[in-house]
Amino acid sequence: MNVWITLNNHIVFDGETDEVGVELQGELTRVADSVVLKYDEVGEGGEVTHVQITVSDDRVSIKRIGTVSSMMILQNGIRHSCLFRTPAGILNMDALLLEADKQEDGDTVIWNWHYSLYVGPGEPADHHMTVTVRPIQ
Repeated sequence: MNVWITLNNHIVFDGETDEVGVELQGELTRVADSVVLKYDEVGEGGEVTHVQITVSDDRVSIKRIGTVSSMMILQNGIRHSCLFRTPAGILNMDALLLEADKQEDGDTVIWNWHYSLYVGPGEPADHHMTVTVRPIQ
């Protein structure tokens, strides 16, 4: 099913706050007990990153393939190692899902994920991500 996907991420890291948001068209499919969202992001230079978010009851996986590629798994109580391949090299991070909820309002589904990303021995980056999916009318 073709859908509108709205992504909003509130990030707090090292005392600084950042807001990242985008709305784009994508595709929603159901596979077994999971929902799969697929969409493409186009960078300023025209480079395309293919994104796939797979959501099940107990975990979320976010796979990005492009100039910067990554695979991140969010799961309650389990700290997963994630690799981010960038033009400058590979960056290793750990991700820990702290809270997750899902809301449905008619044809609209809203996921909220609060997670920490750990890079090195310092304090983690605190993320509050909201993903809103609604059919294209």
